[in-house]
Amino acid sequence: MLKAWIRAGQKYFTSEKYQNGKAKVKFKDAFEAMGYMLYCENMDAFKEMTYGLFGEFDWKKFLQKEFNIDMEE
Repeated sequence: MLKAWIRAGQKYFTSEKYQNGKAKVKFKDAFEAMGYMLYCENMDAFKEMTYGLFGEFDWKKFLQKEFNIDMEE
């Protein structure tokens, strides 16, 4: 189910319509959006976790490892 949501979300979150839209908050891709929904209570927590002291957090790598899924197919 998670894999299907991410596949569908990738089309939306990487679309020109979304990226150029008027949304207050924009995610780079479906992996960031899913990470936010599952692991962060608010946008400040997401930003702190994603853009921390050690560079940008790799949500794709983390979610693939955490849920044992392969999104390279």
